[in-house]
Amino acid sequence: MNNPPAVKIGIIIAFIQIAVQISFLYIIMNFGLPNTYLNVLLSVFTVAAYSIVIYFLRATLVYFDEKRSIVNAFSIYLGLNIALFLAGTAISYLVKDYHLFSYAVKLYYVILLYIIVQSFRVSQPVIKSGFALFAVILLIVTLSNLALPAAFNFFNVDHHLYAYIHLLSILPPIGAIIIFSSVGNGAKTPADFSEKPLFKNDPF
Repeated sequence: MNNPPAVKIGIIIAFIQIAVQISFLYIIMNFGLPNTYLNVLLSVFTVAAYSIVIYFLRATLVYFDEKRSIVNAFSIYLGLNIALFLAGTAISYLVKDYHLFSYAVKLYYVILLYIIVQSFRVSQPVIKSGFALFAVILLIVTLSNLALPAAFNFFNVDHHLYAYIHLLSILPPIGAIIIFSSVGNGAKTPADFSEKPLFKNDPF
């Protein structure tokens, strides 16, 4: 069956994030790092799109009555993503002191591990494999972001190739698209999704 309207919006937003990431890479490879305003603008679009995608994933978990601990993991991850972006932007252009920000980044990796574990705990058959794939993608992206820069430095790889690390950012929204595409299989009719905004309200 076709996906309900709310799910289609999630898919569209995920595709928008992929398009912005590819555009970001194209600009860097052909024109160098964008100026401050364009860089911030592209970053805002990327973070906003990804935040909406995570919110829709959280709403999906709520709709399928997944455990509160799993839903809370996505809530924390969503809030931390937004907070880190705002803090990083403020530090980069105003304070330029990364000492405290380094602790926030360490916390971010702890939360990432937490959400990876919780994603594997999803029990509803319709979305179980999709969230497991999403967890694997997050793990691969995280390990790659940590290991590739060190490997590039060790092997003296051309610094322009660093830009291709940005392509890793298209993997999570691809995982989200797979989840959203399977959601319709868990509803008997599209009306199941339209009685309440974004699937249904939190049961807690």
